[in-house]
Amino acid sequence: MPGSAKKKPEERVILTMTREQAYAVMNATELLARLYIGQVFTVPQLLGDFKDADYAERSSRANDAFTLGVKILVGENAYGYPDIEEKSIEHERCWAVYATIRHAIAWHDNPEGNRWGVAFDRPMAYSHNEAMPKCEIRTVKED
Repeated sequence: MPGSAKKKPEERVILTMTREQAYAVMNATELLARLYIGQVFTVPQLLGDFKDADYAERSSRANDAFTLGVKILVGENAYGYPDIEEKSIEHERCWAVYATIRHAIAWHDNPEGNRWGVAFDRPMAYSHNEAMPKCEIRTVKED
């Protein structure tokens, strides 16, 4: 039709990974999603070593430093938190990936379910413009 734009076909990227790689992706996407909304407290938790005797002190200092850095970048609101007014599409994409993998692992490991864990709640789409990711866990048979 003249004057009409061709609609591009929707693409899907299929990625196969080990459980360990899935946990790395979960950590990365959760961290990035939280950074996009100013929740920097997860950085010391993910990077620090809980076994260190001075972990609590170093983690607290690191959290203060990360928080200050974010406030310098985006400003500070009236409550003393980083001034991030709304969630970005990048936050929503990262959180969708994190929540989808978390949900799939929870049900795979506990097929009987568990009504008390947030991991068992079906992830909700934040963006109406994008489909939620899908995650399927399969056992690979060795040759």
